[in-house]
Amino acid sequence: MSDRSIRAAAEALAALPGETEAAADALAAEITRLTGGITTPLRTVRDQPLRGLPDEIDRGGRAMADIVRGLSGDIAAVVAGEVRDLTALLEGAPGTPETPTAAGTPAVTGTTPAGRTEPDDVAAAVEGALGEAHPDVAALVARLVADVAHPLDLTRALADPRRRHHTLAMLSELADGRALAGRTLEQYRAENPGRGPLFEPVPAEALTTADGRSRKKLFLAHARDLDPARAIGAEPTREERALLDDYVRRLSRQVQPYVRAELEALAAPFDDAAVSLRVKDTEGIIDKVQRMSSGSADRPGRPDYRVGEVVDAVGARITVGDTAELAGVVTAVVNRYGVGDGGNVLDMENMYAEPKRHNPAYRVVPFIIGASLDGLPYTFEIQLCTRRASIASDLEHNTVYKPYVPVGDGERDRVRGMQAEAAALDQDETRSEQR
Repeated sequence: MSDRSIRAAAEALAALPGETEAAADALAAEITRLTGGITTPLRTVRDQPLRGLPDEIDRGGRAMADIVRGLSGDIAAVVAGEVRDLTALLEGAPGTPETPTAAGTPAVTGTTPAGRTEPDDVAAAVEGALGEAHPDVAALVARLVADVAHPLDLTRALADPRRRHHTLAMLSELADGRALAGRTLEQYRAENPGRGPLFEPVPAEALTTADGRSRKKLFLAHARDLDPARAIGAEPTREERALLDDYVRRLSRQVQPYVRAELEALAAPFDDAAVSLRVKDTEGIIDKVQRMSSGSADRPGRPDYRVGEVVDAVGARITVGDTAELAGVVTAVVNRYGVGDGGNVLDMENMYAEPKRHNPAYRVVPFIIGASLDGLPYTFEIQLCTRRASIASDLEHNTVYKPYVPVGDGERDRVRGMQAEAAALDQDETRSEQR
């Protein structure tokens, strides 16, 4: 294959998940509409044998809608792997241009779902909004946009004309750095301590049983006993890969639709809330097991790390407009799933109250939730954050944490500085809310 045909294949595949998801959502909505049209008149029928029929039809309709959405997730997982393979092939293919993108691979562009714009057009908008005042940030964001193999909530927001202006305004605010004004985040926090529920420590019962055992570890040990796929380590055999592929299919077909419905219910009361959801594919899970097993410069290896410990194989994010809404959705998660004995919250962190040592500017409130589906226990992660913290963490995630887009020392410092600015702005907002 020539590099042109490889690029064409990658372009076509890159557009497929969004188009498939849109079609799946439309079909699921039509199923819901049709079942509602059947059950609404039936609920008025007084005949005793028919009284349970509307609920049965509703359950059947929800199951059909979940299957449709699960198939969309399957397609997205497969396509993501194929795009990565094609991009890697293009990197070494004869005739590949000598000057690659900053991500190290040629950018894959092409058609996008309705309501979206091409990466080149988005890059032009970024340059127009940020290029004069912050050319370094504009160049970095343009490279993130071009790296379509590793999409972010940030790049999706920039591709959406309805969200682009607000996203660019927040990027500009973070780049300006007016809250910190040259101070470190530690200095700012000392001078301006946060206020309100976001700065309350996580209760001990959210993490451990009465006798001090980790709720998360107990749940994962039980899940590993029931599901052999979760005992797979960093170097799976061919047979273990087949088990892992089946596990990923279950995550896509069963867990993903369940989590999607949960997200929609949690976000519904909050006007500015946006939700996103992803399922790791087989290679993504293996990659995490290998990274955790081998360790890194700031984290010792865990040779016994297994697939079952990848608690964020299904990962969700709820992004809200400000810290007041963030405190509200934190309370909503605790109330919905329960903490302590009988609860489904297995773990939670609050990086407002207790920032991470290796990245004190990272602001998010993650929960690990346990659920039982078709007789098997699963976990999923829900990350809760404000919009500015989400933008800042996305900038850092694909450049510093996972260098899909390589950056130099100066750019790394710039990204860290923008993340610190977001943390300071959130902290200042909580002080204003409590006055």
